[in-house]
Amino acid sequence: MDLSVREYESGWNFIPTVYLGYQNAEQTFYGVKNSQDGAFGGVMGTLQKDAYTLSATVYGGGYNNKMKVSGVTDRTDNWFAGAAAKAAYNYQAAPSFLIQPNLFVAYNTFGKQNWDTDYGEMAMSAESLNGFNVAPGVNFTYLGNTWNAYATAQYMFNLNNGVGGKAGNIALPDTKLRQDYANFGLGVNKSWREHWSSYAQINLRAGSRTKGALQAGVEYAF
Repeated sequence: MDLSVREYESGWNFIPTVYLGYQNAEQTFYGVKNSQDGAFGGVMGTLQKDAYTLSATVYGGGYNNKMKVSGVTDRTDNWFAGAAAKAAYNYQAAPSFLIQPNLFVAYNTFGKQNWDTDYGEMAMSAESLNGFNVAPGVNFTYLGNTWNAYATAQYMFNLNNGVGGKAGNIALPDTKLRQDYANFGLGVNKSWREHWSSYAQINLRAGSRTKGALQAGVEYAF
């Protein structure tokens, strides 16, 4: 939820944002029942002046997962937190064409993970994960009267520490994720009425996490 904009004499505008979320899901399949619960929240502040935009956010949350098989329950729960900041500059190359170079940095941490079971068999655990990400990118946007089209490219540098763990009392070797990857996207937005809009976009990821995604939707702004 965006709060009231604060205007400063220096020409900067500050937009505070607060967000909260809760998620719940259940799956049942031939005697197996999974349930997931999670909640998160955070605050974000955005500064804007002329063609410059600076924003920063902090967040935190947790989740609890349960899986029941023939009356026996496996449980996992954990917490997470992080902070991120982004800087961008809008260069107007033509009246309806914007080029936006940007830089994103983030720090995320996930608590120690435990896998417990009512079976009484060997429990497993993983140590906490701390990760730092740096992602330079550039966006290209064409602005129409009631629509806009955009293309984006971003390269994500992963600077994550190793994660250790145990199976019972046996220490497991550290696992590291240091591979980087590139993101590419194409999309279009269309405003239909004062509060209604729609969008469609395709995203491609290449590198250590190769995948593709196609999204489309309709939005209503209160």
